[in-house]
Amino acid sequence: MTTESLQEISLKIGHVLIKVSDLRAAKSDFEQMGFTVTLPSDPKKSVNAMVYLRDDSFIELYCMNMSPAKMVVAKAALGIITKMGVPSAGRYRKYLAGPEGFSDYALDSNGDAAFAHNLEMLKQNGLPVHGPQKKWHVDTEGVRRTWSIYHPGDARFPFYMSPFSPPRIPTEAMTTHVNGAIGISELWFYAKDWEYSYGFYQKLLGQVPQVAEDGEARQSCFSLGRTSLFLTEGSTDCIRKLVLSCEKPGKKRLDCGHLLGRAELWLHTKAN
Repeated sequence: MTTESLQEISLKIGHVLIKVSDLRAAKSDFEQMGFTVTLPSDPKKSVNAMVYLRDDSFIELYCMNMSPAKMVVAKAALGIITKMGVPSAGRYRKYLAGPEGFSDYALDSNGDAAFAHNLEMLKQNGLPVHGPQKKWHVDTEGVRRTWSIYHPGDARFPFYMSPFSPPRIPTEAMTTHVNGAIGISELWFYAKDWEYSYGFYQKLLGQVPQVAEDGEARQSCFSLGRTSLFLTEGSTDCIRKLVLSCEKPGKKRLDCGHLLGRAELWLHTKAN
């Protein structure tokens, strides 16, 4: 397939995942940074927490801590689905064994009815489409929500989600933050095999952006709705920086302590 025949696919960043070792401590740390953090289920049982933003995206803090017995079961189940060739196996392995910090991000459609159409577009662009995987959960109000996930089969790249049914609509209080954060402006992803990653994102988004070289590192900028995805050549595959648009003037790097390792979280005044 030539780049001229690629079909552009209208996608946006749905959410960014951050793995933490202690959910309660991480929730407190983010609240001290000026975020409103929401627990989606019983606080005593919850394994994740959300920072909802006004642009319909969110940051998810999740914790994989479990008892030794549950860990044995989880690893056994992971081994089974790996042998079966389940596309999501590599992603779950990354969640289970990976360090604290940015671990993944998800894409959503621009438009509630576009999920199935976009899967067909991905096929046309030459990507393998498995599934999608059907998911469901019951929230704190007893509402059963369903959604679907497309896993590209390579955990270096984002997964793609359908809208929740029925929709999950955060309240104004949930999306209002003392620090002024309102949306995701930029995501910087470092790629070890930059050329392969650049080709994959071309098929995923149907875009062929220009390539710039800064010394020995190549970089390109893809568009995800109002968010800029900077694909940068690096020594490892990771999310290196997340920039949130902010109502308050100026640009500020947030002090995340040990939560993000060498990665960075910024607030920056920019229309989003």
